[in-house]
Amino acid sequence: MPMTLAESPEARFNKHPETSINSKNTSLDDEFISWIQNYPELDGLINTDIDKCMDPCSIYIKIISKLSLLESPDIKILLTGYVNSTFWDSLGSEKQSEFIETALAIQEEKEQDAIGTIWIDKNQSGSEKAAQGKPKKMDVPFDVVADRILQQFSIFTMRDSKQIYLYKNGVYKCEGSEAILDTEIWNRHNEIYREYWNDNNPDFPIAHIPKATVKFVNEVLAHIRAYTHIIRESI
Repeated sequence: MPMTLAESPEARFNKHPETSINSKNTSLDDEFISWIQNYPELDGLINTDIDKCMDPCSIYIKIISKLSLLESPDIKILLTGYVNSTFWDSLGSEKQSEFIETALAIQEEKEQDAIGTIWIDKNQSGSEKAAQGKPKKMDVPFDVVADRILQQFSIFTMRDSKQIYLYKNGVYKCEGSEAILDTEIWNRHNEIYREYWNDNNPDFPIAHIPKATVKFVNEVLAHIRAYTHIIRESI
């Protein structure tokens, strides 16, 4: 059931007071309201009765594109809470996550193409444009990020429980280790992306770094577990 546009955003969006991944001080609802205020079109999309649409997939892709600076898990929570439909429910949790990642990847590709085109138009003559082309697209391998994490931290993983232990202040601890690594993976991904970009596209300024997806983070964690596991009896 679409919401009534006459209601205030605070009255319509109040299910998620938890903080968003991107901000330690802002609730997920406040982030969502901010995006709606910045993009009036988003409000109309959210209020659409998606079950009556011929192409519900396109509605969700448009909404996700407007929320592309949020993290995938936050987008999933917001869609499920405020833009639910028979189509969305039919996907199930795993395919919902895959749908969001695919939509974000499409949006990222469009943005990178636009950035390259704009820079060329502003900075090069016609002959230079033909010779130079567009900047190369960067892809950060998950194992490169994992190796950099392993160089930075002393880590071991329990083979039986898959729990990751980080060395800090003289002891190994598993509590909060994955949350710490999630942040470090995003940071190292951005760091390596910037290095790759500067090496491969020295004539193009970097305008936007694509986010490491949830799938990417999980691949890095899986790589770390695979190369640091020990049996409990060895401790």
